[in-house]
Amino acid sequence: MVTHRLVMTENIVAATVSALRQAAEQAMDSGATRLQLDLARVQDLDSVGLSVLIGISMSLQRAGGALELYNVRDEVFDIIHSMRLDKHFQVHRFPTERDATSS
Repeated sequence: MVTHRLVMTENIVAATVSALRQAAEQAMDSGATRLQLDLARVQDLDSVGLSVLIGISMSLQRAGGALELYNVRDEVFDIIHSMRLDKHFQVHRFPTERDATSS
């Protein structure tokens, strides 16, 4: 499984999702089947952003992979959890996979 990590530098909202969508497509075109998004700087996530995350997750799942969110702030986690999207992709409040598994 090829893993690609993206560090999000802005909120995942309607005005900014095209960059995320493009980066995810480039990663998948390069063979990535697992995409890890570092959301440490993300403070807001709207319905358009949620839709893009779901679309990315579905594309990765069809390829046998997965979407993983790391370093998720409480306010973003609450949005994801309230929509029950944490059932569709992995959500960690930790900065790295190693940190998530060691706690």
